[in-house]
Amino acid sequence: FDGAEVTGGTGYAVKMAKRTKQALGHMDAINKALKDADLGEIYTIGKAAQLKPNNKAALLSAADSVSQHAQAFLSKNATTNLSSIDSLIPTTTKGKATP
Repeated sequence: FDGAEVTGGTGYAVKMAKRTKQALGHMDAINKALKDADLGEIYTIGKAAQLKPNNKAALLSAADSVSQHAQAFLSKNATTNLSSIDSLIPTTTKGKATP
């Protein structure tokens, strides 16, 4: 995971920190709507992660924990209708998507 290997205060690091903060805002809104323990843990882990250069081990550990909670959430909700949160999912994008 290359993003965890940033070694200086680059523009890339700043952009990723901003994207992460925005994503956490969306995650918080979704968690408040669903009140799910795994989503709450994902949010907590994300807020606690120190997004700074030379922090690879901690970031990879956080990513592993988020992955475990995401898998747990999906396994619990594989057949659940989550349409109640459709309005919380961002629909705007920047740039072009490439396959």
